[in-house]
Parts: sequence; structure tokens; C-alpha cells
Amino acid sequence: MTNNQQTDASVNSETSSETLVSLPPLLLNPPWLAKKRQNPLPVLDVATIPTQDKLHWTKEELEKFRHYKDRYNPAAAVADVFPQRLRLTTAGIARLQQGQGLLPGDVMDDCRAFMSDVLLVPEPARLLLWNSYPATEWLSWQVSGDVIRKMFGDYGVVAIPGLVRLFQSQPASGYYNTPKVDSPQLVEPFLHTLRHSKTLKTVAQKWILAHARTVLFKALPLAFQASHSQARDNARHGLRWLAANGGEAQAREVAAAYGQGMTDALQVLLSADPLLVLPGRMPKLPDFFDAAKFHRPTLLNGQPLPLEAVEHIGLMLAISKIDAPYAGLDIVRQTCNRASLAAFVWDLFEVWLYCGTPASYNWAFTALGLLGDDETARRLTPLVREWPGQSATARAVTGLDMLVAIGSDVALMHLNGIAAKIKYKPLQQKAREKIKDLADARGFTTEELADRLVPRLGLDEDGGGSSALVLDFGPRQFSIAFDETLKPIVKNAEGVRLKDLPKPNQGDNSRLASEAVDRFKKIKKDAKTVASLQLLRLESAMVLRRRWTAADFSALLLGHPVMRHLAACLVWGVYDTDQPDGKLQQNFRIAEDWTLADADDSLFELPADVFVGLTHRLEMPLEVAAAFGQIFADYDILQPFKQLGRETYTLTPEEAQTSVLTRFASRVLNTASVMGLANRGWEGMEHGGGWLGEYRKPLGEEHQVTVQLTPGTIMGNPTHEPRQKIPTVTLTERNRYGASEQLKFGSLDTILVSEILRDLALLALAKN
Repeated sequence: MTNNQQTDASVNSETSSETLVSLPPLLLNPPWLAKKRQNPLPVLDVATIPTQDKLHWTKEELEKFRHYKDRYNPAAAVADVFPQRLRLTTAGIARLQQGQGLLPGDVMDDCRAFMSDVLLVPEPARLLLWNSYPATEWLSWQVSGDVIRKMFGDYGVVAIPGLVRLFQSQPASGYYNTPKVDSPQLVEPFLHTLRHSKTLKTVAQKWILAHARTVLFKALPLAFQASHSQARDNARHGLRWLAANGGEAQAREVAAAYGQGMTDALQVLLSADPLLVLPGRMPKLPDFFDAAKFHRPTLLNGQPLPLEAVEHIGLMLAISKIDAPYAGLDIVRQTCNRASLAAFVWDLFEVWLYCGTPASYNWAFTALGLLGDDETARRLTPLVREWPGQSATARAVTGLDMLVAIGSDVALMHLNGIAAKIKYKPLQQKAREKIKDLADARGFTTEELADRLVPRLGLDEDGGGSSALVLDFGPRQFSIAFDETLKPIVKNAEGVRLKDLPKPNQGDNSRLASEAVDRFKKIKKDAKTVASLQLLRLESAMVLRRRWTAADFSALLLGHPVMRHLAACLVWGVYDTDQPDGKLQQNFRIAEDWTLADADDSLFELPADVFVGLTHRLEMPLEVAAAFGQIFADYDILQPFKQLGRETYTLTPEEAQTSVLTRFASRVLNTASVMGLANRGWEGMEHGGGWLGEYRKPLGEEHQVTVQLTPGTIMGNPTHEPRQKIPTVTLTERNRYGASEQLKFGSLDTILVSEILRDLALLALAKN
């Protein structure tokens, strides 16, 4: 800790009577001090009453599922096709031919298969493979709901084991693709998700409520087994949750079917005090836990906690898991100032780091997720980004979990930033998986979720929708707005723009001024992070021709007090459909008073039944582009990235008929500039020993463009080989090497082609 922290933490150890009166009983005399323990639950040895597997789709829906065909034609499948694509061993192929399911080792290590390839498997082996294939090998971004539903359409409930495998390895994919499957085989996975997954807890709750009877018949015998297990704990947790959420009467009804012993046992379970759910032996706090040297948590009235109460919180953290916190932490959060708790756990975390991150006290790290806040996320994110380079990737992944656990818009914004851009690809992939899980849990795509993770920076905390923030120094007030790159603009009460927020002086209210300065610093940090991420997203949305509904545009862009500042510097279009090739009907911009205006600078009313997108220069008529260019010049509006003045490129007739371009082969490029392709959606590919030999740009799920580097360089070191050439630009199928005769650049969308060529044409030439 710094000297300032030590000064702040040096609170008088004598606790006022006012503080003691305000303390909840949990922090005065926690149950482990009173040695009060929960009465043991009854033990029952009863057989589970089976319930039937059911599919809650209509016959018409199931028939429709059966007619689904992927881009592969299953009827044309032959024995030598699917083994290669699904990476089956000789033993695995033989097992399927003998009518047996696959065993461990029948699939080659790390094969990463497309789920759609299961449709290549001829009958009768397809169901056998589906129910026994290791679901960990399905590529998460290739999990297909259409394929899953076809399996149920073709085979009915006997395809459930394959779903169970998928759920256990990829819970989000397992649930969202089959919400209408009712099976006791899914009860334990969903109970586990309910208790241990923050991102998927909501979907687990929905499934459990929808299939409560199935859950209860399975969970009740589990909950009262004699031997301790995670499944037993999950069942007890699930029963308590279900009873508290409208299922108590049904729980008692199902318990009665098991007899009076189960009815009595359920009564004991539901009447238990969650604060008494404690480990058999309470742990001891580590030597580095010195409450007197930490920031002291304070009550909501500002009173600091006694040292003993701080130690009690430490023990609560020690017996908590990020996915199963001790119930008393809810009382702590309700009783104490959130920022003071966050400062306390950050001090605890820093000491844990200083002591070498001892694994037995990892709870000092997970405490950040349990009691951290926005400031915790701001301070943790740079460490998470650095740790992979310090051989601490596992710690960095745990850091991602902490951002998810904090769960605020600011925390998830930082998580999304790591998913969008970081040089350590394994960590980036983990962040993307967590963002996808969050999106799935809320029923959004990842882009739709990202729209909703933009912090509002306090600009409309009063609910008035204001896009300017007032910072109060007492006698003086200053308003904060933003320019086209979200750089804060400070104005005094007379509306005069200042270079920066002034320093407090003797005439100001010291408390208000200090709070205002601290708030301004946080706003600047968050605004910079928002801009770096959202400008890339908006430019990508223009290139990929993403569409918003009129309602989402109004709520998430025009109505967002931060995003509207970026959106107002761009030209938007009205389209007739949500498809990229939808017809452009009209262009408009966001005016200074947050109304909409057309190319004549006249008021424009956005229809409710249209779609909105950022218009690419190639879509926009010349006269319309010129009109908006003049308006932007007249109003001194600067665009945050090139839109109206964007460079555009086309293929020659010869290039349109090939899958390999050589137009850049003679250019000698600056290696650092080439490595900047990573900021344009290209992925650097390592060729062994850390050697960077090419960049690839994914084009949807099917294709990719690859640029070869000559001579290449060391990953992350542009000075090793400061000059590069790109002799070829090749269009291929995803994850395939070499050109494909079936693919032609001319088959790609003209805007996509222009952007690929632009990325490469604008690379800086090497100096002589």
C-alpha cells in the first residue's frame, strides 16, 4: 500500500458506541464465534421415481426440423468422408461399424470439429456418433441449433444423451439450442449451472421453473443422500431456490410421493438458516491479513467498522467461492459503503500479490469479484492484459472471471475490450467465450450485448436524459460534454470552453470539489476506453453493413448520452430490411439538438418499421455524399473515422476471376504498419517458434483471406525484420491452406472487397 493508503487506513481502533449500535448482528457476533451450527439434515435412502423424457415441440415443428439440410448433403455421405472431418481413429471407425458408441481415445486430440459434420455420417451410425462424440471437440462458434433440432426431429428423445454431453462442456450452447427438452438427464447439469454459473444462472432458473416437476423428482433423493458430494449440495441449493420462487407447494407435493420421511426432510431443509451453512472447520486468516493496514470498510452512515468486524468479513471471503458465496456477504453489501468495501478487497489483493500469490489463499483474489466495483475493474484490467506476458495466463483468465462477477457495465466494457483487442490470443479467445456466454444468457448476439454495455458515465443519473454532466465545486460549477472522439469538453457557468477542469481553490467547498475532481478523472478514463472500443465497433458496423431496428437505434445510439456524441458525427441510412444487401432508402444525420436531419438539413422523422445502418461510401450517391460533406464542413463537424471521404477500391476483371491477388507483391512495407492489421480484424498466424508468417481475415464462418509475409518476423517484434512484402493475397475456405479453384474474389461483396484492398493499400511503405 502507498503512504496515503496507510494514512487513510489508520482509523482509531476505539469503536464508537454509535458504530456498534449500527452494526448488524452478523458483524458483531457471527455464528462461527457462537459455535452455533446447523442441525444436520436427515439422511434418506430412497430410489428416484423416474420421470419420462419429453420434447415440448409440436409435431409440426419436429417435422420441420427433419427437413433441415446443411450445406453438406447427408444423402451423399460416404464412409471415407466423415471419419476425416470428425477426426476419428481407426478404432473409432471400427466401433461405429460394429454398432457401438465411441470410447475415450476414438477421436484424435484437439480435433475441433464442426457440428454440422454429424450430418455427413451415414445411417445407422449417426445417432451412435451423436450420443457418444466428445462434445468438448465441437467448435463453440460452430454449434448449430439447426443440427441439434434436426437430431431431435429425426430421432426424438433418444438423441438426448448427445445434448447432455454438449450441455456439460458448453452450457450456453446446450441450453439455448434446446429450451424445450424435458429430461431428468438434464436436471443435474442445470442444478450445477444454477449454483455455479453467474452468466447462465438466469437461463438455468427459467429451465428449472419450466420443468419443476422433473427437477423435483430428481433433486429430492439427491439432496438427502448420506455421502457428501457436489451434486448433493447443488440439489439442496436448487430446492431452496425453487421453493423461494413459487415452487414450494409443488415441492411438498412431490415430496409426499416419496413418503412422510421425505416430507419431513424437506421441511428441515427449507427452514434452515443460510447463515449457518458453514464448513466443518473455519479457516484461519493468513499472516498477511492485517485489518489495521487495509482501507477500513465503512457503514452507510460513514462510520468505520471495528477491526474485529473487518476480520469477520475476511473469514466470510475465505469460505466463499465466486460461484457460491457465503450468504452473509449479501448483508455486508447492504450494510456497508460499496466503494469502501472495494478499496478494502483491493488492498487485500495487492498484499496477496506481494506475497507471491499463494494458492491456498486464492480467495484474496476472488474477493475482487465478490465485493469489487467499477474502480476495481479499472485497476484490474491492465493487470489482466499484462499477466500472459509474465507467464501468468491462468491468473489472467481468473481475472476475466472477476470482471464477469463484478458484472457492472464498466466491468463488462473492459471484458469486451479484451475480447476485441489484445495481443495474447488465448486470453482473447477466453474473453470472447465469456462475452458469448453473457450474450446467450441475455438472449442477444455478442454485438447486441456490446451495444448494451456502453457505460452512461453518469450523464443521465437524474433520469432526465441529459448529455452534459455538471461537476459541482460549491460556488463554482462546470459542465462536461464530449467531442467526436469522446474527449471531455469542460465549460464554465458562462459557457466558455476551458482547457481542462480547473483545480479547486480556497473559495470552493473542499469536499464537493474533491468528489468532482475524482469523478472527472474516472469519467476521462472510462470515456477513453469507450471511444477506443466503440469507434472500432461503429467502423466495423459500417463495413459489415450491420443494421439496427429503428427502436434500437433510438434507444442505444440516439438516446444514449455517450454514444450519441459519436453517432452525431456520422451519416446514417434507412434500409428496407435487416440484411446487408437491403435497399438504401434515405440518409440522415443527428443534428445538434438531437433531432434528425436529411441531406437538405431539414427535419427528418424516422419511420418505426425500418432498419438503420451506417452508410458506406460505396452505397451513398455522389450528390448525397457531397451534400452531407458540405453540412459537416459548415458546422465544423469532424468524423471520428473516414466515412464520407473514405478511400474505395475495386478489382480488375482479371482479379475478379481468381482466388489469388498479386497487386501488392512489389511493395516494400514497414513491418510495424503490417502488424497494425491486427487492429483491422486480421489475425496474425504463428508458424512455430513465435514466427509471424501471415495474417488472416475471417469472412464470416465459411471463408478467409490470407496475406503471406516475406520474410516474416518474430511475433510482437517489428524491428527484427523491419521490411516486408506481401506477394500473395489468397481467398480460401476457413482453416484451409492454399487456394481453392471454386472461390473467386469477384464472388465477394463489393464493399467487403474494397475494405480488404483498403487495409492493404494503406499500409506504410518502408523507408529507404
